[in-house]
Amino acid sequence: MKDKQQHLPQLGTAAYEELPQLVTKPPLPFRRTIRRQELHQIVPLAETTIYHMERRGEFPRRFNLTPMCGVGSRGSRSLD
Repeated sequence: MKDKQQHLPQLGTAAYEELPQLVTKPPLPFRRTIRRQELHQIVPLAETTIYHMERRGEFPRRFNLTPMCGVGSRGSRSLD
């Protein structure tokens, strides 16, 4: 019994261009992230001040890389 293998079309052909693509949107731009300790070296503000500024939209919000690791974006104007 022969194994039926599906062959992909050659790169650059019309058949290749018709293949479904996994990525429909381009990936997000790279953002350098920093932890709180590094943030406090750059911006000498108290933790509560940063927290209140985040809530008011005056400081970039932190986000979670993992459930236990929150970071901020270094690419924002307030930190550059």
